Amino acid sequence: MLYPKKLGAIASVEDIRPHRFRHEFGTSITRKGLDLLYGKELMGIKSDKVYERYTQGALKQAAAKAYLQVIGEDDE
Repeated sequence: MLYPKKLGAIASVEDIRPHRFRHEFGTSITRKGLDLLYGKELMGIKSDKVYERYTQGALKQAAAKAYLQVIGEDDE
């Protein structure tokens, strides 16, 4: 059986933990615009507050990007 540390070494990813995958998944689907209800269902989460913990980074990045677009400083 491959354990997280061994998998992390193979993938060249430091500080790998199973819980980190959950955060990465939540962040990824949020960035892609998946509806909150679907995201919670896919992750097996019932609470909006808990889901927010898993997607907090993506939401902050989206807010910063939206701000830059509003003030006309978005590079895209």
